[in-house]
Amino acid sequence: MEQIDWGVARFAFDVLQVLFMAGVSVYVWWTGRTKATQAAIDAAHERMGTIDRRLDGIEGEIKHLPGHNDLAEIYRKVNDVDKTLSKLSGELTGINRTLNLINDYLLNQGGKNR
Repeated sequence: MEQIDWGVARFAFDVLQVLFMAGVSVYVWWTGRTKATQAAIDAAHERMGTIDRRLDGIEGEIKHLPGHNDLAEIYRKVNDVDKTLSKLSGELTGINRTLNLINDYLLNQGGKNR
């Protein structure tokens, strides 16, 4: 029977131990990297969910806002009110002038005080 060379056996065991530790190191690095990546993906999904909920709320509110046709109708009505107020302003100017003439006539007692 041959004699076992313990020096060679110890060297082989040391090489296997180094390779095993290198494998464990690569595994730990890879799983840490994967966990960090997964955490970043989960955080992005959470932010996207929050943005989706906010966007759904905004879209719900926008549905109730007036559109272009509604605003055109509002502008038309505002312009009609503006025209009516301009007409009333002109009529009030005429009424004011007439009242001033009547007031002058009454103050002068029909022209007797001149």
